[in-house]
Amino acid sequence: MQTITLNNTIIAYTLKYSSRRKTLQLKVVPPGLIQITLPSNFPLNQIEDVLKAKAAWIISHLKQLATLADCHINSTLTNGAQILYLGEAMTLNIIPISITRPSLTLNGQTITIYLPIAQFNQPEVLFNTLRQWYINAATEYLAVRTNYWAEKISVRPRHISIRQQKTRWGSASPSGNINYNWQIIMAPPEVIDYLIIHELCHIKIFNHSATYWQLVAQSDANYKQHREWLRHNGYLLTRLF
Repeated sequence: MQTITLNNTIIAYTLKYSSRRKTLQLKVVPPGLIQITLPSNFPLNQIEDVLKAKAAWIISHLKQLATLADCHINSTLTNGAQILYLGEAMTLNIIPISITRPSLTLNGQTITIYLPIAQFNQPEVLFNTLRQWYINAATEYLAVRTNYWAEKISVRPRHISIRQQKTRWGSASPSGNINYNWQIIMAPPEVIDYLIIHELCHIKIFNHSATYWQLVAQSDANYKQHREWLRHNGYLLTRLF
């Protein structure tokens, strides 16, 4: 790990080389670290010049990360905590009860989890119950919306998989296989639709050319806004799980 001073702020960064990359990539990750992925032949003596040129962008994203760290939503799984579902803050209500298996209900803005009394003080039971509920909800919701947008875009997805991907919200193959990160179910519906449209358009155009983005814009005129929402709030969707 190395450091650089930008705008009187000491910032730590890491370097990783990738034979697959053609350009340098910067990524701000918690708690305030810059991850730099480099093409194999990128000159080391140019890294600090790039960081200085991107200083305003880096400082801005570090401030956004600090703001998210102070946000109480999706910060803990305790009774009364707020967690996201379809972009809305839901209140978590945890109830010990004489049952043999955990169960969960959604009523308005409240997610109630009923836990067996013997498991009430076992955080992993609460964690797994909620996580599985999210996965089930994502599986159903994303299937319905994918079918809707597939018809609009005139593509035919071959298979839909729900996963927990570390670096992607979704991916697509030219053959029509679509993968979604289940955590996207916490985002607002319009952002979820953007992700679906993004992946379905890759079935037609397997790159990020101007033609590709024009195709995306035909279904989501505000795709830039929705893409930015994910960039700024993605950490909020993933920090609980």
